Amino acid sequence: MGQNVNSKMFKSSQQKKNVNPIIPLVFVVVLALILIALQYFIMDFNAELMSEPQQTEQNTEQQAE
Repeated sequence: MGQNVNSKMFKSSQQKKNVNPIIPLVFVVVLALILIALQYFIMDFNAELMSEPQQTEQNTEQQAE
């Protein structure tokens, strides 16, 4: 049959995982803030792109007169 698994290896690896619970929370909060800032930047950029054709239409109408 297969080889026997040594459970001591798994137990020792679980005991070494004492991670401070604040670190993942800080990571998630920082990631959320970055995504929110990126969203506002994209919204501003998109609004600028949408306003450009209106300005060019107004400019062409003024030049035609």
